[in-house]
Amino acid sequence: MQLKPIIKKSTRSVVLISLLILAMNAAMGQSHQSVFGFGGTVETPNAYFHPDRTLYAGLVYRPQEYAILPFKQEAVDEWHYNVGLMFLPFMEVTATVIRPTNIDDVPWGIGDRSYKMRLRILKEQKNRPAIAIGVHDAFAANTYQGALYAVLSKSVISGSELHVHVHLGYGLDVESEFVRSLDIFKYGNTSAQTGHLNGLFGGLNLMYKGFDVKLKWDTEKVNACLSYLLMDRIHVHVSSLGLQEFSFGAGFQYPFGN
Repeated sequence: MQLKPIIKKSTRSVVLISLLILAMNAAMGQSHQSVFGFGGTVETPNAYFHPDRTLYAGLVYRPQEYAILPFKQEAVDEWHYNVGLMFLPFMEVTATVIRPTNIDDVPWGIGDRSYKMRLRILKEQKNRPAIAIGVHDAFAANTYQGALYAVLSKSVISGSELHVHVHLGYGLDVESEFVRSLDIFKYGNTSAQTGHLNGLFGGLNLMYKGFDVKLKWDTEKVNACLSYLLMDRIHVHVSSLGLQEFSFGAGFQYPFGN
């Protein structure tokens, strides 16, 4: 009896049920998460930030077809654990640990660690978009999660219930080029030395009565996401990576200080 097809069907059933639950339970308030979401289930960043002095943590499931970690004997599903902090009005930092589901069979230790930072350059105004720059794993030897980018975001519709935001950015492969130039990491798999965002990327957010629908291009594929924010604290989302495979996750955000 082959378990893999059964597991895939079960996962899709869970996702479909989750979508029905989302449709029946429009959340109070609007999600303030970036398009990057908790841990980048949806692959592209934007130029919007959490409120200052906000702590958030999340867990994301990523299917094997779009696994990030290389060097595995075979592609396996992954769990992404994320903790982020907005402790200055213009800076957001996020730490991520990725654990493959066969973590006990491969030498990954606690998992692969990644660090991300975004800086706000300009706030959005009526006739001007928000602008931000970001970097992932600035000093890491393995740059398969690396990114160096600039992105702008603009609200095009802002009504009492309907909000639409557009995002456009560009990522450079400078970090990976630098690591390759050192010629000291011989993995036999060049995907480990390829940046995460390399080229033009963009996205669209549509928020209506608590729903947050995201559609975006991540330089390689189109991704879609449906999410909501419950009680202004708990964030739940279901995504379709490449419009083929499902991913899902949840997180918690907490404002601290006065």
